[in-house]
Amino acid sequence: SNAAAIAQGKAIYTDGIAATGVAPCAACHQDDGGGSDQFPRLAGQHASYLIKQLRAFRSGSRDQIIMNVIAAPLKGADIKAVSLYLESIH
Repeated sequence: SNAAAIAQGKAIYTDGIAATGVAPCAACHQDDGGGSDQFPRLAGQHASYLIKQLRAFRSGSRDQIIMNVIAAPLKGADIKAVSLYLESIH
């Protein structure tokens, strides 16, 4: 369900995934997803857009060294979950 995926996405966003070395998104993009001068706002972005960007970071087709490393171990379900979570917050 979307509710379960959103809850999973919130956990990934806030805490990362220790088992696979995924850093918490909030460490750079802020607890509320609001971003900063250096890191883009993610809260309220369309899930479809975020999924596309995270897949591109993961594959290396979008070249951004920090995000390429962070996204590399993400599974498809992780990408979908965190994207749905971010779309749900504003």
